[in-house]
Amino acid sequence: MSDFKGQLGLYRVVTTADNSPTLWSEFFDENCHSTHGAYAETLNNYVETCGITEHIGPGPLVILEVGFGLGMGLKATIENAKGPIHFVSLELDQQLVLWAKQNLPITGLDWSGLSPTEYGYTLKYHHHRLDILIGDARQTLPKWDGPKFHAIYQDPFSPKKNPMLWSVEWFEQLKNKSEENVIMATYSASVMIRKAMLMAGWHPHSLKGFTGKRERTIARLVGPVDEKLERRLRASEVQALRDKANSSIIDKD
Repeated sequence: MSDFKGQLGLYRVVTTADNSPTLWSEFFDENCHSTHGAYAETLNNYVETCGITEHIGPGPLVILEVGFGLGMGLKATIENAKGPIHFVSLELDQQLVLWAKQNLPITGLDWSGLSPTEYGYTLKYHHHRLDILIGDARQTLPKWDGPKFHAIYQDPFSPKKNPMLWSVEWFEQLKNKSEENVIMATYSASVMIRKAMLMAGWHPHSLKGFTGKRERTIARLVGPVDEKLERRLRASEVQALRDKANSSIIDKD
C-alpha cells in the first residue's frame, strides 16, 4: 500500500501493531486510528461496545459511522456481525472511499457493487447495505431520510483538529436521527465532549480505554444514568464545544 493524494491533501499509510493499516492525514496532522492496532481498536471501541456482535435480526442493525476514513469501521463491523447490517458513513474526502475499494478487502462484502449516488455511494451485498454520504457531515446528515440509527461510531478526527463534529449542535443532530435505544461510542473521554453530549440530551458513561488510553465514552438517550459523572460535568467550568455558525441547520424532526 502506497501513500496517495486525496482531496484534503496527502495520506500516508501506517502499519499498526496488529498489522492492520491506518492513514495519517496531512490536512488534520493525525492518524485515523491508534498505532497499537487499527482493527483491534475499532473492534474494541465500536463493534463490541455497541453490541454489533450480539445482533442476529431479523431486521438490519442500522449503524452510523462519523468518519469513514480508510473503511476500518466497515471492515470490523461486517466481519464480526452475525445479522444484517445497514452501515451509513459520513466522509468529507471521497478519495478515501475509492482508496478503500481498491485496497481494503472485507470478508463478507464485495466492493465491485459500489455505485455513485446523488449523495455519495451505495452498495448492496446479500443482506448488508452500505451508504456513504460525501461532504460536510453537518450538511449531509440532516438530509438523511433513511431509517434511524441503533448505533453510532463517533469517530472523527480529534476535537482539537475537527471541533465542529464534537459540538453540542452536532450531538443534537445525532440525537434527532437516532432510535430511542441507540448506543453512541467514542474514543474521547474529554470533559468538554462529555459536557456537549450531556447538553444535547445524551447520558455519558465512562469505559476503560483501548491500549494507551485510560478512558473512553459510551452514551445513551435512555437507560441507566451515571449521576455522579453528570453532576461533575454540570459543575465543571470547562465549556462544551459549540457550533453557533451551524446551529440553524439542526434537524428538528
